[in-house]
Amino acid sequence: MFLILYKLILSFLLPPGIFILIFFITGGLIFYFNKEKLYKFKIIGIVLIGTGTILYLFSIEPIKDLVVMPLENIYAPIKYKDLENADSIIMLGGGIIDNAPLSFGEKGIPSYSALARINEVIRVYNKTNKKLKILLSGGSVYGNTEPEAKLYRRYLISLGVNGNDILIDDKSRTTYENVINLKKLLKLNKFQHPILITSATHMPRSVYTFKKNQIDVIPDNCDYITRRAGYQFSSFFPSALNIEYMRRGVWEYIGIVYYKIKGF
Repeated sequence: MFLILYKLILSFLLPPGIFILIFFITGGLIFYFNKEKLYKFKIIGIVLIGTGTILYLFSIEPIKDLVVMPLENIYAPIKYKDLENADSIIMLGGGIIDNAPLSFGEKGIPSYSALARINEVIRVYNKTNKKLKILLSGGSVYGNTEPEAKLYRRYLISLGVNGNDILIDDKSRTTYENVINLKKLLKLNKFQHPILITSATHMPRSVYTFKKNQIDVIPDNCDYITRRAGYQFSSFFPSALNIEYMRRGVWEYIGIVYYKIKGF
């Protein structure tokens, strides 16, 4: 009980909880001291409490899942039978933490999403007895000192993957560019049935873009960000992480619409 109370108090002392409290308390005080029932103060109070309510809803796990889960449920992780026709493994870039210190004097690490994708690449690579080539795609999206694909390659090699099994596209900055540049790599190496590894939220837009460009991929979701079991009391505590995950989901919905409009 003490632990739950501690987490509850902490969640409302840190953003976004502290801002939710400020909105609710300020709006409540305006209503309380507005003895003359002035219309403009009433409106201000309603706006503040409404803003606090919206911010609270966007920061809790059930609402985040309501938005994000439909994206994650479109495709599922691959099964053994899906490996039968696979001839290569594709991993799309998911960001890096540029120049971050790494052990043994190295610098630069994959982002959390990219680490999840790398983990899945290694699992699939091992499940296929290390027989499939790995195609990494990702350039310098935000002006990084090193393209994402090159850093991923170095990271995979440090984890035991044979460097000769890794091909890279280090020019792509968007999902569309990933697909266009990978299409050249696939054709050059005569690969026709690649396994596609990316985050579960990103998979629908990725598969759509590959299909639009006549590439048949085998989807393999990873990096899930929705709860797959019952909600806990703490699931209703406000969290900045839920807002970030909500942003990722909304970003993908907008991206899907944009790609369909542009014909990507």
